[in-house]
Amino acid sequence: MSGAVSTVIDTAKRTVDVVVPLGTGSFTPDISVSGVSVSPASGVVQTLVRPPKGYLYTVTAADGSTAEWTVTVRWKALASLADAVAYLSAAAQAGTLSDPVPLLLAIDLSSGGWTGLLSMLDGQAKKIALDLTDCDMGGTEFNPDYTTSAGKDKIVTLTLPKEATSIKAGDYSNSNSSFKHFTALTELQAPAVETVGDYAFLVCTTLATVSLPAATTIGILPFRGTGSLALTLGAAVPTLEINPIGEIYSATSVTVKVPSGVTAWDSIVSGSPYAGNDTSDNWGNGFRGGGWDGAAMTGGAISEYMTLSIETYTP
Repeated sequence: MSGAVSTVIDTAKRTVDVVVPLGTGSFTPDISVSGVSVSPASGVVQTLVRPPKGYLYTVTAADGSTAEWTVTVRWKALASLADAVAYLSAAAQAGTLSDPVPLLLAIDLSSGGWTGLLSMLDGQAKKIALDLTDCDMGGTEFNPDYTTSAGKDKIVTLTLPKEATSIKAGDYSNSNSSFKHFTALTELQAPAVETVGDYAFLVCTTLATVSLPAATTIGILPFRGTGSLALTLGAAVPTLEINPIGEIYSATSVTVKVPSGVTAWDSIVSGSPYAGNDTSDNWGNGFRGGGWDGAAMTGGAISEYMTLSIETYTP
């Protein structure tokens, strides 16, 4: 594959792992094997997606037997803030900056690294789709630091580091969520987070999509004051604190997506016990619109109760 940074072929597992430069939008495989046919064929352009997925290729031998290979194409993460600045500057000069700009990093976020990253983002003209999957946090709790505002309004989507197993709780008494100042954030991917702290996303009004496939504990009112929300959970039914999805002022519905075929979710999916004004389970009155008592928001046409839709997805 032309332009690839590296290619690793595992014949035993029938996998191909390809790393391409950050920002690459598509790739064109150049497959040359005698005596066989391949589908999709060599030269067929594939669109690169995030997060990376495996592209399936079927190889048919001369005797008609087939074998399936999985080709995974992923971006190369930038190893320093200097590399990130150079990448953004070069893309700006070339006129190739998308909006938002994808930024995949593998840097040290401890000892001032997170603040330094935000300061760098503060000077950017474009919004940023920030992927911190491979970053070193120096711990397991992700703390966005609500005292710092610089640069946070540039981040539209955020993927947390793979070592982040918890999100720091906010300070409700002072109206400070952990994610305070993330005024443009629409999507959060937290693949390894098991514990979501209380008030974590308090009044993140633009937040619409949250993925917590590893969550086992969700704290008090983490989404209070957000807008319409689609929340993806994993195989475990999390332990829930008071009103986990309570007081979502600007929404009349919430969608919770759970994996299909998982026994733990069966009764919830079939019975939908968390809809409307049902407060009999531990979601409490988390779907009341306007406020905990169901009062309509001043100046808004908010129904007394929000509705909950539970959808399934294939893991």
